[in-house]
Amino acid sequence: MFRKTLFFLFLIVTWEISCKYFGIQSFLLPPPSKIANVGWEKVDILWFHTKAFMVELLVSFVFSIVIGFCLAVFATLSRTIDESITPLIIFFQGVPKLAIAPFILIFFGFGLWPKIFIATLMGFVAIYIGTLNGLKTVNPDIMDVVKVYNVPTWKTITKVRIPHSIPSFFTGLKISIPSILGGVIIGEFMVGNVGLAYLVFVTAMSFDVAMSFAAVFLLSTIGVILFQTVSYIERKYNKYVGF
Repeated sequence: MFRKTLFFLFLIVTWEISCKYFGIQSFLLPPPSKIANVGWEKVDILWFHTKAFMVELLVSFVFSIVIGFCLAVFATLSRTIDESITPLIIFFQGVPKLAIAPFILIFFGFGLWPKIFIATLMGFVAIYIGTLNGLKTVNPDIMDVVKVYNVPTWKTITKVRIPHSIPSFFTGLKISIPSILGGVIIGEFMVGNVGLAYLVFVTAMSFDVAMSFAAVFLLSTIGVILFQTVSYIERKYNKYVGF
């Protein structure tokens, strides 16, 4: 951790010195000191857009977990559902999100929900695939014992398959974080009137590059915090169950 922090500080110092040494204009690449100064001066604006972005991100994250996990359980219970859902998911993931933007506007209009819809659509897939893989790859010997004792399906799911799928679930969850983050960003670019990605777009168009960089830094920081939070919960769970 110390080495990573030191390397990060080295990059910041190098960036600052390079901007001043080579005389790079601030509207092209502002130095970190200017970015920090602008961010501090306009902290109210940044906080306003950060709150909106966090709401969109967390709601999309929760929806992605619920939808991805539930679909994986249903697909495990029924081969027909599995064979129906998985190809559809793969098909819709191949459709460019910008291509369906007009339809999203027709169904959801402007505001919060179109952004949540896009982010959830992009984020639940990794959770679904990871969880489904964990639910299906239970040790065959364990499943033979379950069949011998004629354990009810719901008990097999809750007592055997779901506990076994948790590591794969966490893997899918961590993979989904950049997708959900990207989905919110795309949503704000397409239909947003508030949020950090919207702020990046507006300030970049008005050549307030320092403010754009400040918003981008906040976007990246939020993504890292969310990923580290999920990783921390995963470590705690593994320690609890003795992994």
